[in-house]
Amino acid sequence: CRPRPEFKIVVATQTDDGRKFNRGRLMNAAFREMNGSEYDSVIFHDVDLLPSEELMPYYATPPCEGRPCHLAGRWRSKYTSEDSVGGAIAFRPADFVRINGYANDNWGWGLDDEELGLRMVECGLRVVK
Repeated sequence: CRPRPEFKIVVATQTDDGRKFNRGRLMNAAFREMNGSEYDSVIFHDVDLLPSEELMPYYATPPCEGRPCHLAGRWRSKYTSEDSVGGAIAFRPADFVRINGYANDNWGWGLDDEELGLRMVECGLRVVK
């Protein structure tokens, strides 16, 4: 028997206004737009990673409070660092609010996931891989 969760998908894209990409602002805007606090879990998922059938139980089961789940950590070939939280990560909405979401001041590629990881450490959240 497979879990059949109710879900909502929000695709956030940046306007083509010539500015560098800002993933943190996109993720924070998507959380606000969907009113993420109304859900048991929110998953931030990069568009270049396809959800895996074998990970369905992880997608369908909300992480424990204070324990975000790094879903992409299952792809060991891409996410080799133990500190990495990029690709796909699930939060309890209250935990995402507690760390104040992603940083809004990272323009261009990189550093958004690293900074997210530092925010989690600073707030005492322990990532499940």
